[in-house]
Amino acid sequence: MRCRKCSGRHATTMCNPSYTPKKNVSSLQRNSPSSSDVATLGATAEHVTTTVLLQTATAWAAGQKRGQYIRIVLDGGGRRSFLTDNLSRPLGCQRTGTESISFGVSGGSPSRRQMNHVNVVLPSRSEGVEYPIDALEVPSICAQTLPRPPGIILEHMQKQHLQVADQPELSGDAIDVLINADHCWTFVIGQVRQFAHGVTGINTLFGWVLHGPLLSNCEAHGSPDQHQHTSTVLLVLHASVESTWDVTDSLQCFWDIECVGITQVECDSQCAANTLSDFRCAIKKVVSRYRVSLPWMPNAQVSDNHQNALQCLIQVTRHLRKLADMTMQYDAAIRQYINSGVAERVEEEMDRSCKSHICYMPHHAVIRADRITKCATKCYVFLLLF
Repeated sequence: MRCRKCSGRHATTMCNPSYTPKKNVSSLQRNSPSSSDVATLGATAEHVTTTVLLQTATAWAAGQKRGQYIRIVLDGGGRRSFLTDNLSRPLGCQRTGTESISFGVSGGSPSRRQMNHVNVVLPSRSEGVEYPIDALEVPSICAQTLPRPPGIILEHMQKQHLQVADQPELSGDAIDVLINADHCWTFVIGQVRQFAHGVTGINTLFGWVLHGPLLSNCEAHGSPDQHQHTSTVLLVLHASVESTWDVTDSLQCFWDIECVGITQVECDSQCAANTLSDFRCAIKKVVSRYRVSLPWMPNAQVSDNHQNALQCLIQVTRHLRKLADMTMQYDAAIRQYINSGVAERVEEEMDRSCKSHICYMPHHAVIRADRITKCATKCYVFLLLF
């Protein structure tokens, strides 16, 4: 298990939020925009001495209006199949829907386009079985002219009674359909044979397609108008996910909870600072214990609760009159509070002089007749501080 932030041996959520990498590559990748189903289609040409044959073939294509011979390319390295709109419109290919994908040239900035899904039927050459495929409609597939097998290769295959898939007399040089991995292996039979002059043949439902570079001696016997270049059709599909979730605040809160009681927390207000200062001044160590006063607010006005205390006393007295044996126990408990200094009796002179500083303590009796203790006390006094 590795942390995606610092590459440490812990979970990402446990990483220190204050950690800053040397090169913030992960944040750039997280914040960089990404797109799904990016289709990059293009063609490049270089003047080289070796001709490379791609898996081109000639096939009959049929739509709802009519049919014609077209030139196709079989390529298992892509994800989607493509068809030019110059072919789908005359054939009347049925549209099955639309899809918004990012479409651009290799190395450039992709642009999002709305593309149509169309159906076209490609029958096999020998058996005549129809194979419908679903393709995306594009303006163009390849701007360059892909080379065809030279005459010496065609003669060599005719002697072996093998039918070449790419026949120039049936179709033009332009590529009309690009069949990728979604339909490519439907048309591949599976036989692979190594021919002379360095090319490899793959048997398909359209015939034998030739693939690979041609040797120089084969090119010397080729037709004089043979183009000496390498043409490449590239289809790149890129899918990634853009993460907009920022875990910095969540991790900071997590570490704040873990550090409670360890780190010193700064006061958020002046009132909290004054309370903390009063606490430090009021705390005292007596023998082996610490004594601190209650945090009373300064200049606070204590409300007069004399009437509430009087009502509670009347109710307790009325209740204890019915239980004569509990009256003595309740009186003893009240006197114990006074003798121990927890409470004091309010004299009449004290009530008149410092009335605003007196807090009366209402109380009531709790009687547990089923309580079995070492002492005989079954009546308890509960003080109500309000």
